[in-house]
Amino acid sequence: MASAFLDTLKQITTGDATFAALSDPTLESWIALAVVELSTSAWGSLYVQAGAYLAAHKYMMGPGLSALSGSAGGAVVERRARNWSVRYGETQGASTGDKSYMETSYGREFLRLRALTKRPNLATPSTT
Repeated sequence: MASAFLDTLKQITTGDATFAALSDPTLESWIALAVVELSTSAWGSLYVQAGAYLAAHKYMMGPGLSALSGSAGGAVVERRARNWSVRYGETQGASTGDKSYMETSYGREFLRLRALTKRPNLATPSTT
């Protein structure tokens, strides 16, 4: 199953230079951090896809954010590239609930997938 997560993560981040530079073991470590927050029974057929989007979101909110801005946080409110976007500045570190997921396109897609399951509270919000 690990390769399914890795393959999906690579697919959803195609064209994103932030992820292109990462090794497979690095991507796998972010996947491992994400999937512990998900339940296979709750997510069903969306489990792998949700895990990949959550891993991408977590990376973008941590090291990926630092790589984009040179440091975490800062005055920039939004940055966009081909298939991702991230917001930071006034909301960095102050996110609660689902608000933190709204800060990256990967997090927003994670929320969209979660809505498809029609089940609340399937993952605890990331604090990173």
